[in-house]
Amino acid sequence: MNYSEVQLSVVIVCTNEKKFLRPALLSVVASLRGMPSEIIVVDNNSSDGSRELIRTEFPQVLLIENPKNRGAAYARNLGIQKAQGEHLLFLDCDTEVLDNAVQKLIDYIKTHPEIGILSPQLLYPDHTVQHSSRPFPTVLTFIRRVLEGDFKFLWRRKNFETSWNHSSTREVDWTMSAAWLIPRAVLEKVGEFDDGYFYNYEDVDLSWRIKKAGWKIVYYPEAQVIHHYQRLSARGGFSNPLKWAHLKSALRFFIKKAFS
Repeated sequence: MNYSEVQLSVVIVCTNEKKFLRPALLSVVASLRGMPSEIIVVDNNSSDGSRELIRTEFPQVLLIENPKNRGAAYARNLGIQKAQGEHLLFLDCDTEVLDNAVQKLIDYIKTHPEIGILSPQLLYPDHTVQHSSRPFPTVLTFIRRVLEGDFKFLWRRKNFETSWNHSSTREVDWTMSAAWLIPRAVLEKVGEFDDGYFYNYEDVDLSWRIKKAGWKIVYYPEAQVIHHYQRLSARGGFSNPLKWAHLKSALRFFIKKAFS
């Protein structure tokens, strides 16, 4: 296969998320509907039977087995390196593609070459809209987000997440990377995900680099994807190691942005 033969590569990263994996893959397979495509799952050393599920129920999926969890950015880069598609669709394992969302994304991005990342509308499982687009963070907005669980009464958040209803197509700074369509040509220009980020901010970083290179980040609600949005770093207070990984990633981004 080569890039002209494969229209789309779907790249999914999974880390002990078997309960989401089957519906995610079933939705992707149904949405592709004969499109020249491939599905790649990068498994981060899962121990819950995720790999066995793929081997037995989805033999058409290319499974990349990481012996160690080195983070989402590293895993996504492994998928990029194996992918053969003209476009790459990055999905979180806890997503489900609705209707013909994939075809809608492909059709739209092909007629808008200025787009570097096209992001569908994300929905909660009850189909209410998930506010997924935001401005690039500052140190202040990051501190507010860290503390908002216990101290949200101290301010009213004013950003893209709450200041519009996510019902119209719009250029934004960045969106959650639970579902992203990116042309391969863009990644060849700006590079892959920065795998120095273990948890979070790899999507902010890549969005920032893509915008710096002259492409647009576009939110496109005509295509819809369910996202269970687990917010793993928000659990357990400061004893949660993912919260500290999130902090480390934020500092990496702010330093990188300041000195680039």
